[in-house]
Amino acid sequence: MRLKKNLCESLVGTMINTKGKGKDHENARADLEEMGIRLELYIQEAENKKDLPVATTTMSEKEKKELCKFLHSAKFSVGYGSNFTRLVNMKERKLNFDTMKSHDCHMLMKSLLLVAIRNVLPVKVCETVMSLCFFFNAIKQLVIDVEPLPALERRLQETLCLIEAFFPLTFLDIMVHLTIRLVKEVHYLAPSYLHLMFPYERYMDILKSLVNSHTYLEGNIIS
Repeated sequence: MRLKKNLCESLVGTMINTKGKGKDHENARADLEEMGIRLELYIQEAENKKDLPVATTTMSEKEKKELCKFLHSAKFSVGYGSNFTRLVNMKERKLNFDTMKSHDCHMLMKSLLLVAIRNVLPVKVCETVMSLCFFFNAIKQLVIDVEPLPALERRLQETLCLIEAFFPLTFLDIMVHLTIRLVKEVHYLAPSYLHLMFPYERYMDILKSLVNSHTYLEGNIIS
């Protein structure tokens, strides 16, 4: 659950270039120059300041507006998910990650992002992001057949290679690499919805409402 939230913040933050969440920054470009790869993305000196060439994974202002407009207008049935109208900042063209819940990132990675990025990013980058979303959608099904799991794992390995090819190297943190373990987790522990933390977090919210002092919350709940 936390893995998906962190991965969602890094992925969307990199595409819309959100300060503090995106992985494409000056240090990442310096790493490319040190390794001698992706020459077109090197830091350029322009009028006594450093200029970062736009990467293929970064959306233009028009593309950011289209993405935010789609998420801002998304409607769901009662109880299905949060109201994304409150999570999208149309003025600054960014998502309010600080107020997003894990379930919001779950919905975004499972279904919303698949539709939102169509005809927005370059084809290769778009296919890479969609392949990652298809993977999360596959492992979140209520019923999962064991036989296709090895093929699903191989497809994820190919997706991670594509991510390494198109996204900044700083994007490949531990959260990205841990996705490769999710297939084996499903194989040994059954579908992932059976061992998620969402029900426990919701119940903790109920317990928190029953205590007066939040100083030592767990002790108050036990007593």
